[in-house]
Amino acid sequence: WGSCFVDDDIVSQRLVPYVCTIVSDDNESPLVRGTAIGVVTTMLAMVRSFALTDSQIFPEYLLPALRSAAEEGAPEFVQVAYASHIGSLAETALRFLDIVHAKRPRGAQGEGEWQEGYDAELAVLRDVFASVASDMLSGPSGVVKRTLLASLDRLCELLGRERSCNVLLPLIITVLNDRSDWELRL
Repeated sequence: WGSCFVDDDIVSQRLVPYVCTIVSDDNESPLVRGTAIGVVTTMLAMVRSFALTDSQIFPEYLLPALRSAAEEGAPEFVQVAYASHIGSLAETALRFLDIVHAKRPRGAQGEGEWQEGYDAELAVLRDVFASVASDMLSGPSGVVKRTLLASLDRLCELLGRERSCNVLLPLIITVLNDRSDWELRL
């Protein structure tokens, strides 16, 4: 991937938007769109520093752009690609949030306000990732469900214990009780 040879700012400000347009373009082939999901995941995982202006890249830009890949009408290959990378995306989103809040000066705001801001942004990430995961687990494709179940541990780290138990666990039980797809139970 060429993103390891350019600055992190170029990755977050130029390459990620370009690749996201490919993911959300319905005129692109499913193979290209699925590969683009893997590319954007890999590029963002390699980013180590970024401007505070890019701090909201996940909740305000990337996750809405990837939303079309999780919808029921999306090609199965694209959904499988998103399901296979959702754990890595969740880890990277959490890392970005931690970096942003480590960079923010605390002098202007008190410790309580700083923590509330972190908790609010974490709650937004958790809501979006939980919604995507529940859409994938509720969909008709057994391949997507199996792929998502394989990377569920990394996703649960972002969601936390309460959200994992309240949102994902009932869906997982429903998926595992599905008698029409025996491969899910393996």
